Order: sequence, then C-alpha cells, then structure tokens
Amino acid sequence: MSGSSDDLSAGVLVAWAAANSGLSLGGHCSLLDAGLRTTLPRNSKSDSPFVGSGSVGRRADPTSMSMIDALAYVVIALAAVAVIWGLVTAVINRPPGKAQLLFAAGLEIVTVVQSIVAVGKLAAGFRPVELATTIGYLIVIVILIPIAWFWANAERNRFSGVVLAVAALGVLAMTLRLLVLWTPLA
Repeated sequence: MSGSSDDLSAGVLVAWAAANSGLSLGGHCSLLDAGLRTTLPRNSKSDSPFVGSGSVGRRADPTSMSMIDALAYVVIALAAVAVIWGLVTAVINRPPGKAQLLFAAGLEIVTVVQSIVAVGKLAAGFRPVELATTIGYLIVIVILIPIAWFWANAERNRFSGVVLAVAALGVLAMTLRLLVLWTPLA
C-alpha cells in the first residue's frame, strides 16, 4: 500500500482545514465565520447569501436558526424525568399521585410555550427542512400529554404511570426530532 500514510495525512489536513473554515465535508456551510457569509455560492433563484447549493426553499438568517434550544432542552429534560417517574410508579405498583400529575401538567405548559414560539417563527417566514412533518409534530406534541393525563386520572391504577411514561417518551422523541428538523439548510 504505497502512499497510504500520505493519503491519511492529506485527509486529516482537508478535514482540519474544513473544520477551521466553518465548512463541513458534506458541502454545507455552518455560517459560524462571519467572513464566509460573503463567499457562499449563491442560488440562481435567490439573492440571499444564506441560500446555498442543496437548499430547497427560503431559509431564515443564521441568528434565528434554532427553535430556542434552551426551551427544547428543558422539554427534553422534563420529559425524561416524567418517563422515569412513570416507570417507577408502575414498578412499585402504585397509581400516579397528585405530584406526578401536576408535573405532567407542567411539562404540557412548557411544551405549549415551545410550540407557540415555533408557530410564531413559522408565521414569520421561517421554513424548516420538512415543513409538513414539523407542523405534524407541533400538533401531536401538544395533545399527547393531555390525553395521557386524562387517561391516567380516569383510571388510577399502576398502569397509569406507564401511560404517562409513554406519552412523555413520545414528547421527548418528537422534541429531539424537531431540533433536527428545525436546523435550516445553508
């Protein structure tokens, strides 16, 4: 294998140069470097420097790329606690108590706030990678916890905790997926 160490060195050099210039090896730009904003390839359909090759539509500027990451991570953390709490109540053979139901209601409030912020950004013109999927997640994520909450409150047995845990796991998974969908193509 002649030259294999040279090939490896060249590959590392290319990856290092790309990482230091704000580019990924996939061809998209991260736009972290302010100097790169003027050197992006422009799409023939748009004058915006934020629309590069591979973009399928209008995207927001880099300052509004996230769906308020901190809020999404709060939803993820609260949902993870609700999953564990629901499974623990099922294992110890007890129905969910008032504190657990209030915690689920708190998770719902934070989820509604997150969805309102996301709908506001969509109304302002931001378009995520998959618009229909994003809208579907935003609708389901808001109705999932109330359905589980009413079910757990109506049938107060050990499996009510599992119902709350499954709903919280759904919220957790959809929030993670929304974070991925919300990242615009550059």
